[in-house]
Amino acid sequence: MADELAVELVSAVRREAGAGGGPGVAVAGRRSSPFAGRSWYDFALEYMDVRWRQTAAKTRCEDNEGLCAITLAMIRGRTLRPDEELLRRALRLRAYVVPRPANREVPGDERVALRWVARATRPVDDLLDPEVMKGGYPVAERSSGWICGAGKHATPR
Repeated sequence: MADELAVELVSAVRREAGAGGGPGVAVAGRRSSPFAGRSWYDFALEYMDVRWRQTAAKTRCEDNEGLCAITLAMIRGRTLRPDEELLRRALRLRAYVVPRPANREVPGDERVALRWVARATRPVDDLLDPEVMKGGYPVAERSSGWICGAGKHATPR
């Protein structure tokens, strides 16, 4: 699931980058990629907002799982990194659901973890870097410890 979503997203980034000359290529004084400077986390949140109403519940859960795995792969640095299980839980249950819970409804540790993710994720253009994507596969394998339930939220296996 995460692999399929990753391939779809990388293909979309390549198509957009190819239309403008590639990531980082200057065109009229600016970067050509429409994703230039945009963080992966912001992109993924918007992606879920757009897809949520268009997809069935099972597909939403699979998208959620895939985005969680890719997000963990797209994190740079380890400074002050929250616990891996906390990151997965916060992404899975709070970030990649629509509508998102109000900030006051999110437990403090998960709120802090999501703020950290927002600051620590790489730019979307980094999906074109083979080294980044190679590093994502072990994360995707470790991230598969969640199952999609019929209820409102996913649960650990």
